[in-house]
Amino acid sequence: MLASGRYRSHGDPRRVSTILERISAGDKGAVAACVDEYGDLVWRLASRYLDRAKTDIEDAVQEVFVELWQ
Repeated sequence: MLASGRYRSHGDPRRVSTILERISAGDKGAVAACVDEYGDLVWRLASRYLDRAKTDIEDAVQEVFVELWQ
């Protein structure tokens, strides 16, 4: 997460299968790569669909990536 509380994204859809494969293999760095790649998108979606405070949106985004890891 960036200091602003926002997630940045490189938006390269070709990396999806590689990141998901790494996550399923238990690679701890893969979740960080996933956050880097798709965090901004998840943040924007959460902001669009959750009419809540910034901390609620941050919690929702974090929960998405926690669920992915598990």
